Amino acid sequence: MSPGVGYTGFGNKTFTYTGSSVTPFSKIKQIYGDELERLRTDEKTGNLSFEKLTLQQKTEIKKKIIKELTRTRIQQLVLLIVSGFVLSGVLYFFLLWFFLVKQDL
Repeated sequence: MSPGVGYTGFGNKTFTYTGSSVTPFSKIKQIYGDELERLRTDEKTGNLSFEKLTLQQKTEIKKKIIKELTRTRIQQLVLLIVSGFVLSGVLYFFLLWFFLVKQDL
């Protein structure tokens, strides 16, 4: 029985299991042409210059990273506390409304 014969189901297409695979990036040369040869990454990284950092510069970078991490942790903690208050308030009003409505019935 061939895959094209029979009921494939609602929404199923036969080309999903009868089609052939396509080589990735096979049309990139056709699309970009010779410009692709100009955009080689190894040529770009060769022109970059990396300077050695002194001990003072390294400590300044570490201090900035630690300061940034503490600021984000404080923001996350504040967000957690505020969301906890909001959720507890919603739960409180839901329970209050539920018991008031239940008592009226």
